[in-house]
Amino acid sequence: MDDDRKKPPMEPSLTYTYKQVENTIINLDVFLPSKRYGARNIPSPIMLFIHGGAWIGGNRQEFSRPVFEEFLSHEFVVVSTDYRLVPESSFVNGQLEDIRDVETWIKTEMPSKLKDHGFDVQTEQIVVVGGSAGALLALLTPKLWKTKPSAILAIYGPTNMHGCLVVQLPQAH
Repeated sequence: MDDDRKKPPMEPSLTYTYKQVENTIINLDVFLPSKRYGARNIPSPIMLFIHGGAWIGGNRQEFSRPVFEEFLSHEFVVVSTDYRLVPESSFVNGQLEDIRDVETWIKTEMPSKLKDHGFDVQTEQIVVVGGSAGALLALLTPKLWKTKPSAILAIYGPTNMHGCLVVQLPQAH
C-alpha cells in the first residue's frame, strides 16, 4: 500500500469564493479529473466534500486523499468546501446556511466556470461526503437542499447530538 505521507500534497485545480458574509470570505476548491467524461461529451458527476473539525476548526484543505483519488479516478469533479465555524457563527444560522448555499453555487455558478476549463458537470448528480462534523452536515443536506443529493457518505460522523453544546439543533414543537 502506498504511504500517503510520501506523496506531494494534492493541489486543487481551481479555487473560488462561493459566498461572502460581511468580512468573511468562504471558499471552495475544485479538483478536476485527469481523465474525463467530457472527452466523450458526457458531463462529469460531482462529489462535494465537507470537512470535519468539531464545527470549531478544520478547513477545505483537510481531506482524505484516498477518498478524493477514488472519486477522481471515476471521473468525478471533486469540490471541497469551507463553511463558517463556531463561535464566529452558529451551527444553525451559519454552517447550515453555508451548506445550503454551496448547493446553489454548484448548480448555478460552477457549470459556466468549469465550461471555461473544458468541463461539463451533471448538477443533478451530486454525491455528498463528510468527515466527522462534516458528516453530520452531509447527513442534513436532504433537508437543507432544494434537490436531494444522489448519495451521502458519512465518514465517522456523529448522529446523536443530544446534549452537544456546539450544535443546537432547532427543537420540534
